[in-house]
Amino acid sequence: MSDITGPHGSSIDLASAPLKDVENYIAPRLRGFLEVGLALIAVRERRLYLKAGFDTFEAYCEKRWDLRRTHAYEMCDAAQVHHAIATSSTDSAAADNVENEAQARELAPLLGQPNELKAVWDETVERTQGAVTAAALRQVRKEREQRNRPPAPQPYPPAPPQRPAPVQVVPVDARKAFQVITQAIEEVRALGGAHVFRGEISDDVRATWATELAAASAFVTELAEVCAGRM
Repeated sequence: MSDITGPHGSSIDLASAPLKDVENYIAPRLRGFLEVGLALIAVRERRLYLKAGFDTFEAYCEKRWDLRRTHAYEMCDAAQVHHAIATSSTDSAAADNVENEAQARELAPLLGQPNELKAVWDETVERTQGAVTAAALRQVRKEREQRNRPPAPQPYPPAPPQRPAPVQVVPVDARKAFQVITQAIEEVRALGGAHVFRGEISDDVRATWATELAAASAFVTELAEVCAGRM
């Protein structure tokens, strides 16, 4: 049997009816989620299920209409999505583009973000040139979630390694040179000053000191070159 009743009570023969008549039969039934969803919201918010002898809204939906809890709430959410788009649009016909529950269900997670819900809808309409599908809504919603997600906090760069404090090591040769120079200064002071030192010191002592001071000077020069090379 291929005859079904059309939206105005007329009979439609699916074996011969043109596409327009078949689609005119489909469209209002797909949009029926709106009326059912709004009615279920009224039952839930007004607690009308109690008058039907049920303790909970969920039990009412399951026993009275054979609707699982999840599906009943999805229909309520879908009706709210339809209402949100209708009230936020300046185009009175825009809400009619929410043609079925599957489309509205993709926007239901955004019911708490009305501006974002409208933005997803508008972007999808623009991308699809009005041929909105549930899959297109899902893609736009996921992409916008990715774009709007705050960037992950960047870890602080590792602190530079602490260089150990340089160990002050006085080489034996440097200590020896320092002792020679200190001794020379003390002896000159004991003799009365540098002018006395230059006049009274013997050639042998002068030669010994000159040798030691030359060695000390050479060591200091070498040490300075090494230090300069490490800086």
